[in-house]
Amino acid sequence: LSQKEKKELRGHAHRLGKSIALHHVGKWGVTPNSLKCLGDALEKNELMKVRVLDNCPTHISQVMLDLEHGLEAQVVGKIGHVLLLYRPSLRKAEMDEKKQKVE
Repeated sequence: LSQKEKKELRGHAHRLGKSIALHHVGKWGVTPNSLKCLGDALEKNELMKVRVLDNCPTHISQVMLDLEHGLEAQVVGKIGHVLLLYRPSLRKAEMDEKKQKVE
């Protein structure tokens, strides 16, 4: 994503306010089970916030890398211990392709 696209996504997340999905990474860090839950949430919402709690054993920069790699998503914003993740929904992309074929 370009810097302009990331900025637009951050603005969109700000407008959504508290209605945006918020998930936590805690004392077990990034686990396969947490990746599955976060991946399902990203598929549904495309944009979500992840709070890295103080008791997380991994540094926040490593958590960012683990989430980007494990979810095939991009961190588009970071404020303190809150990360903003984006990944386009595969299901929505398939639906758009079907609509274009019908037209």
